[in-house]
Amino acid sequence: MDPISENMLKVVSEQIGYTEGPGGYSKFGDWYSVNIDKDPVFKNAAWCDMFLTWAGHKVGAQEYVGEFAYTPYHAAWFKEQGAWTDKPEPGAIVFFDWGGSKEIDNIDHVGIVEKPGENGKVHTIEGNSDGIFVKRQVRDEGDIVGYGLPAKVKERKDAEAAKAQALTPTEAPTPAPAEDAAQAPAQAPAAAEQSLATLFGLTPAGNQAAARKAEADAGKTAATTPDARPQSARKAESSDTAAVPVSGGGNGGNGADGGSLPAQQVSLNGGTTALAAHAMPSLPPAGDAVQYSAVPAGVLTALLATAVIAAQVRTRKLSLAALKPAALVQRVRGSRQGRHHSVDE
Repeated sequence: MDPISENMLKVVSEQIGYTEGPGGYSKFGDWYSVNIDKDPVFKNAAWCDMFLTWAGHKVGAQEYVGEFAYTPYHAAWFKEQGAWTDKPEPGAIVFFDWGGSKEIDNIDHVGIVEKPGENGKVHTIEGNSDGIFVKRQVRDEGDIVGYGLPAKVKERKDAEAAKAQALTPTEAPTPAPAEDAAQAPAQAPAAAEQSLATLFGLTPAGNQAAARKAEADAGKTAATTPDARPQSARKAESSDTAAVPVSGGGNGGNGADGGSLPAQQVSLNGGTTALAAHAMPSLPPAGDAVQYSAVPAGVLTALLATAVIAAQVRTRKLSLAALKPAALVQRVRGSRQGRHHSVDE
């Protein structure tokens, strides 16, 4: 015998001998009107099914026994739960039709099976039996419509709960701490600054002195070291160079003494950055004839790019903010956003 059936039989057997009060009052109907349907009419109503509802609550199995006062509805509920049978077993809820129709809609009474009997008999315990008692009865199977099985209801509900648990999504991974997440964007400007410096030949202001010293040392070495290559090699190199006109202009050039162009200072991501000091042809004093200086083609390309950027900076055609990685990132984000503006008896 399953635990629900065992507990139900114990509780109902303890009530054997109870008799209803005047006017059809029963303690089971009274309990039902307070705890289930909140209607005082049930205090004096036929109470056979409310007796079983009360017992189900007593053993904590109301979910499987059901909560009903009207027997046809109770039987239909068991059938819907897939817990309906025509074979008696201890603890089964038994439904009767005194007319013998075997139809759920014609059910008149209900009890609980204590044990199957012989010769087509079933031993039961019933509330409101003989109209007023809780008592044991021996019923003929010809009056029985069918049986509801609380244990089967529990079995089905447990299976549904297990299936739902198996379909529950797994826990999402724990997100990284806020401080770690904040570090990643903070590294982007530095990387962008380095990329821009590489692209435009820019040198961070903190490295300007070192860059100028290295350049000066390279110039001295070139000036003091004789060219030991054969004359034919030197001539071959000269054929790969381009002539850059340098006009005199004195102070109209780059400085009062006609020296090389100073490094251009720009602001990049909150720091000062200098345009790389590429070798620029010196301007001769005023009045000198136009001279030409041989410059390798690769250097010339770099010079022209630098000169264009410097000129645009001077005339403010190229916004300094455009060189900042933060501004470039914001501009990209903005373009992306714009593209996606879218009774019993």
